[in-house]
Amino acid sequence: MLRSTLFGAAAVLCAATPALAAPVQNWTGFYVGVNAGFGGDRFKYPASGTFVDTAPDEDSDTGTTTFSGSGSQTSSGFVGGGQVGYNFQVGSGWLLGAEADIAASGIQGKTAISGSSTGGTSGSASGQISTKIDYFGTVRARVGVPIADGRFVPYLTGGLAYGRVSSNASLDIVPTSTSGTATHFSESRRSTRTGWTVGAGAEYALSNNLSFRVEYLYMDLGTKTVLDGSISGGQTFGGLGSIGDGDETLTGTVGAKATSNVIRVGVNYRFGG
Repeated sequence: MLRSTLFGAAAVLCAATPALAAPVQNWTGFYVGVNAGFGGDRFKYPASGTFVDTAPDEDSDTGTTTFSGSGSQTSSGFVGGGQVGYNFQVGSGWLLGAEADIAASGIQGKTAISGSSTGGTSGSASGQISTKIDYFGTVRARVGVPIADGRFVPYLTGGLAYGRVSSNASLDIVPTSTSGTATHFSESRRSTRTGWTVGAGAEYALSNNLSFRVEYLYMDLGTKTVLDGSISGGQTFGGLGSIGDGDETLTGTVGAKATSNVIRVGVNYRFGG
């Protein structure tokens, strides 16, 4: 019985071999397509700076203090764009390819701050910090293995990522007294960045020329400085704490690290099928 089963399994494998050697679908050629999806992650805000007390003998402060830390902010948004690429199928086995794409992006995060201020100006305090990926693109290699008569291709992908990231921060202090002075601080930074991306996907041939895909990418566009400057002491901001009694200066920088997980679907048209 065991011998019959083994011979039967061998016969099935031998019968399947010609089909694998001559797949129905040939993926070799140039293609263009469109894609749409959703992305998100956590923007990170690494910060560092120096706190200097210009008159340390008047209180318990001890001169100069350095600090570092990091905050984070949830991001999400829709994405959509197009791609162009080339596939080369090695016999009935590996599928090798190169692809470039670009997409408009609504991936953003925003955090609002509200409270009160006391000291030099007493009143209400409010502000926000936000970061947005305006657009992004990738240049990637793809490696896959066609199965199911060559019509279905799971693949791995990775390469270069680039994009434009915009960050904004603002703080408003509105005095309670009409004789007080309102304070407004705002800063915006926009930069084109480069980074890296890795991911995986699967593509299915709907016809000789048309295919449908699902793809996941993790993208890292790196860190850029979005805020740098100094603030004098002597004022307390509700919810934010105080930076001193008037003899201090806080100097520091805040960066924004932009990463995202992108899940998208797409349709490709291959020429020469």
